[in-house]
Amino acid sequence: MENVDDKKYIDLINSGQILRAVKEYREDNKCSLQEAKDYIDKLGGNCPRQEKKGGCLGVIALLLLLSSTAICFCL
Repeated sequence: MENVDDKKYIDLINSGQILRAVKEYREDNKCSLQEAKDYIDKLGGNCPRQEKKGGCLGVIALLLLLSSTAICFCL
């Protein structure tokens, strides 16, 4: 069973902010960097993360739209 105080760190880990979780744990508990890292790893901070895919298509579509608009204004 997880500690109620660990929820803050688990939320940070789940949102991909592992370094921030380590930093906040270290500040909250006045411990060394190694101790904080070990604790966050124990909570699940060392789990492999799935990379987010996507986003590039939207950027490419926007660039195509802007370039075609610029070409239309030039003609």
